[in-house]
Amino acid sequence: MKGKLPAQSSTNLDKTYYFFKYKDINKYGKEEIRENKIYFSTHDQLNDLFEMKSVRRKKETRNWKNSSFKTLEALIEENLNQLEKEALNTGIYSLSRSSKNQVLWSQYANNHKGVCIIYTIDRFNAHNYLWKVNYSKARPEFEVFKKTGANSYAIIQHPHRHKEGYILKSMTTKHTDWSHEREFRIMNIRGRIKSDISIFGLKKTAIIIGCNINEDDKKWIFDNKPIHCCIYQSSICLKSGNLKFKKILSGIKQKPILKRKNLLA
Repeated sequence: MKGKLPAQSSTNLDKTYYFFKYKDINKYGKEEIRENKIYFSTHDQLNDLFEMKSVRRKKETRNWKNSSFKTLEALIEENLNQLEKEALNTGIYSLSRSSKNQVLWSQYANNHKGVCIIYTIDRFNAHNYLWKVNYSKARPEFEVFKKTGANSYAIIQHPHRHKEGYILKSMTTKHTDWSHEREFRIMNIRGRIKSDISIFGLKKTAIIIGCNINEDDKKWIFDNKPIHCCIYQSSICLKSGNLKFKKILSGIKQKPILKRKNLLA
């Protein structure tokens, strides 16, 4: 089944978006296939060294003569350190906008021995829960003070007053080396937990089986997948070198959100 994802339109409130989750057929992969649950990871489980270290204080050249300013400086540094700890303990669930990226299949689906789960989400829930990851070679800066005169400064971004912006910038910036992932994230302040997908408006639509999956795992998926999920088999197109998907099992139809021909990208 060929086709690209539908274009995201800010004017269509009924729009349905497709996101993809690559999984190995292990304990966590099986639970996500069988149940309507997703696992949130914390910083220590992520694989980008740039992760959560993306925001830094902008260097400000100043010579504090007033002791109260020095005290304020120390307090702000303490607040920034506390915000960094909060970001490190926030749960992250990652999704991709691509289902045919062979690097992702190799990296997250055990060298094509795993699966790619297709989720749908409507525009309202996507707007409320999904955050797009930005890719950059440089770490973005968080400016606290701004010079307003020869010897005067003003606080323009107090860490506590801009807490959400600081944490979000920290959690949605990755190095450009990871840009092939086309990643979106769901955040959870409760950290490393298992959560029901319905809370975030996600619906499990289909499962793509990897090219190299073994027969036992394939049989397990057939026996345990949700009844409404279709199953696609991936294979390599020898002519183009790209992945292609063929539907091998239809799910029991539920009330559709929208009729669409183009499901995979």
